[in-house]
Amino acid sequence: QGTVDFESTAIPGYAISACRQRLKRGSHKSDATGRHMLVSVLNGGEKTSLEFSEATSVSEVLQKMEITPSTVLVIHQDSVIPHNAQITDDIELELIIVSSGG
Repeated sequence: QGTVDFESTAIPGYAISACRQRLKRGSHKSDATGRHMLVSVLNGGEKTSLEFSEATSVSEVLQKMEITPSTVLVIHQDSVIPHNAQITDDIELELIIVSSGG
């Protein structure tokens, strides 16, 4: 099992503390020559899965999905997490739209 660490400053308006969550590894892992993280994102009822070869931030996940970070809240297990939180292992995230961007 791996560990996902969320260590960051608080988002204004939200009380967020650092947390550690154990996540089970999936069968998508590559062999001993390479390790990949699977980041699954639920956005508007549609699930997208992205693979990363190294630690990444929530902001980088949003950028890869071409989503403006200021338009969404990112949720992990019923908690809002900051966009600068580092993802170091498999994780499932949910996006809540807070702005139309218009």
